Amino acid sequence: MNFIRRLGKSTYKYRRGAVKTTLSFYHWRDKIPYLLGLKKALPQEMPDFVIAGLPKCGTVWLVDVLKQHSRFNYVKNPFYTDKHEIRFFSFNFDKPIKKYFKAFKNQHPNLISFEKSPDYSTMSISRIRLIKKLNPTIKIILIFRNPVDRAFSNAKMDLIRKKDVALTPQNNYLFFRHYDNQLRRYDYEKILKKWWCVFPKEQILILSLEDIKASPKKVLNKVFDFFEVEQEHRSHKPDLNEAKNVTRASSIPKEHKDYIQKQIPEIMEFWNKNDETFRLD
Repeated sequence: MNFIRRLGKSTYKYRRGAVKTTLSFYHWRDKIPYLLGLKKALPQEMPDFVIAGLPKCGTVWLVDVLKQHSRFNYVKNPFYTDKHEIRFFSFNFDKPIKKYFKAFKNQHPNLISFEKSPDYSTMSISRIRLIKKLNPTIKIILIFRNPVDRAFSNAKMDLIRKKDVALTPQNNYLFFRHYDNQLRRYDYEKILKKWWCVFPKEQILILSLEDIKASPKKVLNKVFDFFEVEQEHRSHKPDLNEAKNVTRASSIPKEHKDYIQKQIPEIMEFWNKNDETFRLD
Protein backbone atom coordinates (compact mmCIF):
# COMPACT_ATOMS: atom_id res chain seq x y z
CA MET A 1 0.00 0.00 0.00
CA ASN A 2 2.84 2.41 0.82
CA PHE A 3 4.38 1.66 -2.57
CA ILE A 4 1.12 2.53 -4.34
CA ARG A 5 0.83 5.79 -2.39
CA ARG A 6 4.38 6.81 -3.29
CA LEU A 7 3.75 5.88 -6.89
CA GLY A 8 0.63 8.01 -7.04
CA LYS A 9 2.32 10.97 -5.40
CA SER A 10 5.31 10.98 -7.74
CA THR A 11 3.27 10.55 -10.90
CA TYR A 12 0.69 13.15 -9.91
CA LYS A 13 3.43 15.69 -9.31
CA TYR A 14 4.68 15.17 -12.86
CA ARG A 15 1.30 15.18 -14.52
CA ARG A 16 0.18 18.29 -12.69
CA GLY A 17 3.02 20.21 -14.27
CA ALA A 18 2.65 18.78 -17.76
CA VAL A 19 -0.99 17.93 -18.35
CA LYS A 20 -4.15 19.64 -17.12
CA THR A 21 -5.93 16.42 -16.22
CA THR A 22 -6.34 14.48 -13.03
CA LEU A 23 -4.21 11.38 -12.76
CA SER A 24 -5.83 8.31 -11.26
CA PHE A 25 -4.51 4.86 -10.56
CA TYR A 26 -6.71 3.79 -13.46
CA HIS A 27 -3.89 4.96 -15.75
CA TRP A 28 -1.50 2.54 -14.03
CA ARG A 29 -3.90 -0.39 -14.08
CA ASP A 30 -2.12 -2.31 -16.85
CA LYS A 31 1.40 -1.00 -16.10
CA ILE A 32 1.90 -1.88 -12.42
CA PRO A 33 2.35 -5.64 -13.09
CA TYR A 34 5.28 -4.77 -15.38
CA LEU A 35 6.75 -2.30 -12.89
CA LEU A 36 6.59 -4.96 -10.15
CA GLY A 37 8.10 -7.63 -12.40
CA LEU A 38 4.95 -9.76 -12.38
CA LYS A 39 4.71 -9.49 -16.15
CA LYS A 40 7.39 -8.99 -18.79
CA ALA A 41 7.33 -7.36 -22.19
CA LEU A 42 8.74 -9.27 -25.14
CA PRO A 43 11.92 -7.78 -26.66
CA GLN A 44 10.14 -7.07 -29.95
CA GLU A 45 7.40 -5.14 -28.15
CA MET A 46 9.68 -2.29 -27.08
CA PRO A 47 11.90 0.21 -28.91
CA ASP A 48 15.64 -0.37 -29.00
CA PHE A 49 16.13 3.21 -27.92
CA VAL A 50 14.25 6.39 -27.07
CA ILE A 51 15.15 10.00 -27.81
CA ALA A 52 13.86 11.36 -24.50
CA GLY A 53 14.46 15.06 -25.04
CA LEU A 54 14.93 17.82 -24.14
CA PRO A 55 12.53 20.11 -26.03
CA LYS A 56 14.08 22.60 -28.48
CA CYS A 57 17.45 20.88 -28.37
CA GLY A 58 17.65 19.21 -31.79
CA THR A 59 15.58 16.06 -31.28
CA VAL A 60 13.67 16.61 -34.55
CA TRP A 61 16.98 16.99 -36.41
CA LEU A 62 18.24 13.68 -35.05
CA VAL A 63 15.02 11.87 -35.96
CA ASP A 64 15.13 13.24 -39.49
CA VAL A 65 18.76 12.19 -39.99
CA LEU A 66 18.21 8.68 -38.62
CA LYS A 67 15.04 8.18 -40.67
CA GLN A 68 17.19 8.57 -43.79
CA HIS A 69 19.41 5.67 -42.67
CA SER A 70 18.64 2.09 -43.69
CA ARG A 71 19.46 0.65 -40.25
CA PHE A 72 17.04 2.79 -38.23
CA ASN A 73 13.26 2.65 -38.02
CA TYR A 74 11.27 5.50 -36.50
CA VAL A 75 7.96 4.25 -35.08
CA LYS A 76 5.00 6.60 -35.39
CA ASN A 77 2.25 7.38 -32.91
CA PRO A 78 -0.19 4.43 -32.67
CA PHE A 79 -2.73 6.50 -30.73
CA TYR A 80 -3.22 9.55 -32.98
CA THR A 81 -2.65 9.60 -36.73
CA ASP A 82 -2.09 13.37 -36.81
CA LYS A 83 0.72 13.34 -34.21
CA HIS A 84 4.05 11.63 -34.78
CA GLU A 85 5.47 11.69 -31.22
CA ILE A 86 4.17 8.69 -29.24
CA ARG A 87 4.57 10.23 -25.75
CA PHE A 88 3.18 7.07 -24.20
CA PHE A 89 5.00 7.41 -20.87
CA SER A 90 3.96 11.06 -20.49
CA PHE A 91 0.89 12.60 -22.13
CA ASN A 92 -0.60 9.32 -23.34
CA PHE A 93 -0.03 7.29 -20.19
CA ASP A 94 -3.76 6.61 -19.96
CA LYS A 95 -3.61 4.58 -23.19
CA PRO A 96 -3.36 0.75 -23.05
CA ILE A 97 0.17 -0.59 -22.89
CA LYS A 98 -0.70 -3.38 -25.34
CA LYS A 99 -1.28 -0.79 -28.06
CA TYR A 100 2.20 0.62 -27.41
CA PHE A 101 3.67 -2.87 -27.64
CA LYS A 102 1.82 -3.53 -30.90
CA ALA A 103 3.35 -0.45 -32.55
CA PHE A 104 6.82 -2.01 -32.22
CA LYS A 105 5.88 -5.66 -32.58
CA ASN A 106 5.13 -5.24 -36.29
CA GLN A 107 8.52 -3.68 -37.10
CA HIS A 108 11.33 -5.40 -39.01
CA PRO A 109 13.44 -7.39 -36.51
CA ASN A 110 16.75 -6.43 -38.14
CA LEU A 111 16.17 -2.70 -37.83
CA ILE A 112 16.95 -0.49 -34.84
CA SER A 113 13.53 0.81 -33.80
CA PHE A 114 13.06 3.99 -31.83
CA GLU A 115 10.65 6.69 -30.77
CA LYS A 116 11.07 10.34 -29.81
CA SER A 117 9.18 12.11 -27.02
CA PRO A 118 10.94 15.25 -25.66
CA ASP A 119 8.84 15.46 -22.49
CA TYR A 120 10.17 12.07 -21.32
CA SER A 121 13.17 14.01 -20.02
CA THR A 122 11.18 15.36 -17.07
CA MET A 123 9.22 12.21 -16.20
CA SER A 124 8.89 10.90 -12.68
CA ILE A 125 11.39 8.28 -11.63
CA SER A 126 8.58 5.71 -11.44
CA ARG A 127 7.99 5.98 -15.16
CA ILE A 128 11.70 5.83 -15.91
CA ARG A 129 11.84 2.62 -13.87
CA LEU A 130 8.88 1.29 -15.82
CA ILE A 131 10.78 1.79 -19.09
CA LYS A 132 13.77 -0.06 -17.63
CA LYS A 133 11.54 -2.93 -16.47
CA LEU A 134 9.94 -3.21 -19.90
CA ASN A 135 13.31 -3.29 -21.68
CA PRO A 136 16.40 -3.55 -19.44
CA THR A 137 18.76 -3.07 -22.41
CA ILE A 138 17.01 -0.06 -23.94
CA LYS A 139 19.23 2.91 -24.74
CA ILE A 140 18.38 6.54 -24.06
CA ILE A 141 19.43 9.71 -25.87
CA LEU A 142 19.21 13.05 -24.05
CA ILE A 143 20.07 16.28 -25.88
CA PHE A 144 20.80 19.46 -23.94
CA ARG A 145 21.43 23.09 -24.81
CA ASN A 146 22.49 26.30 -23.12
CA PRO A 147 19.61 26.75 -20.62
CA VAL A 148 18.95 30.37 -21.55
CA ASP A 149 18.77 29.63 -25.27
CA ARG A 150 16.60 26.56 -24.66
CA ALA A 151 14.13 28.48 -22.50
CA PHE A 152 13.85 31.33 -25.00
CA SER A 153 13.39 28.93 -27.94
CA ASN A 154 10.70 27.03 -26.02
CA ALA A 155 8.87 30.28 -25.26
CA LYS A 156 9.08 31.36 -28.90
CA MET A 157 7.54 28.07 -30.01
CA ASP A 158 4.70 28.22 -27.49
CA LEU A 159 3.95 31.94 -27.80
CA ILE A 160 5.11 33.20 -31.19
CA ARG A 161 4.49 30.13 -33.33
CA LYS A 162 1.42 28.67 -31.64
CA LYS A 163 -0.30 31.82 -30.34
CA ASP A 164 1.09 34.50 -32.66
CA VAL A 165 2.32 36.63 -29.75
CA ALA A 166 4.71 39.33 -30.92
CA LEU A 167 8.12 39.62 -29.31
CA THR A 168 7.71 43.18 -28.05
CA PRO A 169 8.43 44.91 -24.72
CA GLN A 170 4.67 45.15 -24.16
CA ASN A 171 4.47 41.34 -24.20
CA ASN A 172 7.46 40.69 -21.97
CA TYR A 173 5.16 39.68 -19.12
CA LEU A 174 3.80 36.79 -21.21
CA PHE A 175 7.30 35.51 -21.90
CA PHE A 176 8.37 35.95 -18.27
CA ARG A 177 5.30 34.05 -17.13
CA HIS A 178 6.22 31.26 -19.53
CA TYR A 179 9.76 31.16 -18.12
CA ASP A 180 8.39 30.99 -14.58
CA ASN A 181 6.20 28.00 -15.50
CA GLN A 182 8.90 26.11 -17.40
CA LEU A 183 12.38 26.87 -16.09
CA ARG A 184 12.41 24.68 -12.96
CA ARG A 185 11.09 21.68 -14.85
CA TYR A 186 14.30 21.59 -16.86
CA ASP A 187 16.84 21.39 -14.07
CA TYR A 188 19.66 19.63 -15.93
CA GLU A 189 21.33 18.20 -12.85
CA LYS A 190 18.09 16.70 -11.52
CA ILE A 191 17.19 15.29 -14.92
CA LEU A 192 20.53 13.52 -15.23
CA LYS A 193 20.45 12.22 -11.67
CA LYS A 194 17.02 10.66 -12.22
CA TRP A 195 18.03 8.86 -15.40
CA TRP A 196 21.44 7.83 -14.04
CA CYS A 197 19.96 6.35 -10.88
CA VAL A 198 17.85 3.97 -13.01
CA PHE A 199 20.06 3.29 -16.03
CA PRO A 200 23.79 2.58 -16.22
CA LYS A 201 25.60 5.50 -17.80
CA GLU A 202 26.71 3.38 -20.75
CA GLN A 203 23.05 3.08 -21.81
CA ILE A 204 22.59 6.86 -21.98
CA LEU A 205 24.04 9.07 -24.70
CA ILE A 206 24.23 12.78 -23.91
CA LEU A 207 24.46 15.25 -26.78
CA SER A 208 24.15 19.02 -27.16
CA LEU A 209 22.56 21.27 -29.75
CA GLU A 210 25.75 23.31 -29.73
CA ASP A 211 27.66 20.29 -31.08
CA ILE A 212 24.89 19.49 -33.57
CA LYS A 213 25.28 22.98 -35.01
CA ALA A 214 29.09 23.01 -34.94
CA SER A 215 29.90 19.40 -35.87
CA PRO A 216 26.83 17.50 -37.12
CA LYS A 217 28.87 14.72 -38.74
CA LYS A 218 30.82 14.18 -35.51
CA VAL A 219 27.54 13.97 -33.59
CA LEU A 220 26.14 11.44 -36.04
CA ASN A 221 29.27 9.30 -35.74
CA LYS A 222 28.89 9.44 -31.97
CA VAL A 223 25.35 8.10 -32.38
CA PHE A 224 26.60 5.37 -34.74
CA ASP A 225 29.25 4.38 -32.17
CA PHE A 226 26.59 4.26 -29.47
CA PHE A 227 24.60 1.72 -31.49
CA GLU A 228 27.65 -0.06 -32.89
CA VAL A 229 26.66 0.63 -36.49
CA GLU A 230 29.21 -0.97 -38.81
CA GLN A 231 31.40 1.28 -40.93
CA GLU A 232 29.92 -0.06 -44.16
CA HIS A 233 26.52 1.26 -43.03
CA ARG A 234 27.78 4.80 -42.40
CA SER A 235 28.11 5.89 -46.00
CA HIS A 236 24.72 7.59 -46.43
CA LYS A 237 24.83 11.38 -46.77
CA PRO A 238 21.78 13.14 -45.32
CA ASP A 239 21.56 16.91 -45.15
CA LEU A 240 23.18 17.29 -41.74
CA ASN A 241 23.12 21.08 -41.70
CA GLU A 242 19.41 21.61 -42.31
CA ALA A 243 17.73 22.85 -39.13
CA LYS A 244 14.39 21.26 -38.20
CA ASN A 245 11.35 22.46 -36.25
CA VAL A 246 12.68 26.02 -36.29
CA THR A 247 10.66 28.93 -34.91
CA ARG A 248 10.93 32.36 -36.49
CA ALA A 249 14.48 33.61 -36.01
CA SER A 250 14.92 36.37 -33.44
CA SER A 251 17.70 37.24 -31.04
CA ILE A 252 17.00 36.97 -27.35
CA PRO A 253 16.41 40.46 -25.88
CA LYS A 254 18.80 41.41 -23.10
CA GLU A 255 16.00 41.77 -20.55
CA HIS A 256 14.86 38.19 -21.32
CA LYS A 257 18.40 36.85 -20.99
CA ASP A 258 18.94 38.67 -17.71
CA TYR A 259 15.59 37.48 -16.35
CA ILE A 260 16.24 33.80 -17.17
CA GLN A 261 19.77 33.85 -15.76
CA LYS A 262 18.50 35.43 -12.56
CA GLN A 263 15.90 32.69 -12.12
CA ILE A 264 18.20 29.70 -12.63
CA PRO A 265 21.73 30.53 -11.39
CA GLU A 266 22.37 26.96 -10.18
CA ILE A 267 21.27 25.43 -13.49
CA MET A 268 23.53 27.82 -15.40
CA GLU A 269 26.40 26.99 -13.08
CA PHE A 270 25.89 23.25 -13.63
CA TRP A 271 25.83 23.75 -17.40
CA ASN A 272 28.95 25.92 -17.41
CA LYS A 273 30.95 23.59 -15.16
CA ASN A 274 30.16 20.33 -16.96
CA ASP A 275 31.50 20.64 -20.48
CA GLU A 276 32.81 17.08 -20.26
CA THR A 277 29.24 15.86 -19.77
CA PHE A 278 27.41 17.97 -22.32
CA ARG A 279 29.97 18.46 -25.08
CA LEU A 280 31.82 16.07 -27.37
CA ASP A 281 35.44 15.34 -26.60
